[in-house]
Amino acid sequence: ILDAGFASEKNVQMLEARGWSYIINITRGSRTKYAEFFENEIFTPLPGRLPKKTVEVKSIVDPDNESRRLVLCRSVQRRAKEQAMISKAEEQFLADAKTLKTRIEKGQIKQPTVIHRKIGAFLQKHPRVARFYRIEYEKQTLTIIRKDEKLDEVLRLCGDYILKTDR
Repeated sequence: ILDAGFASEKNVQMLEARGWSYIINITRGSRTKYAEFFENEIFTPLPGRLPKKTVEVKSIVDPDNESRRLVLCRSVQRRAKEQAMISKAEEQFLADAKTLKTRIEKGQIKQPTVIHRKIGAFLQKHPRVARFYRIEYEKQTLTIIRKDEKLDEVLRLCGDYILKTDR
């Protein structure tokens, strides 16, 4: 059983060469690569789980390697947790954005180089949600634009995860 961080292609090939079976939790970032499979597949609930802890699965052939399988998983509990994490992070992001916007528009920060540095530091502070926003600065005005499509895509995939295996 491997976490994606340890499961390089070279390591997986070594396991296969030795005839060892494996199961790997694939990184969250790769969910978008398999989004179409999550949308177009029929999932089967795992038996014996409470409704709040439902996990649905679907096994498919790995499109990148036909000798491997992917187990697409959907977890109701994990979906709620991931959506809450994004929501909380977005709340903090917007609160900090409002503070920065106010400081700039009131003239508390005037030099463009300082403003750009503050914007950069602000974006670094909020990596979880900064990718869902575009920040524009012009003439002492800060504009924060939400990328709804990108955020909606990520929210749709919350609770979805992928296991890679040789079985």
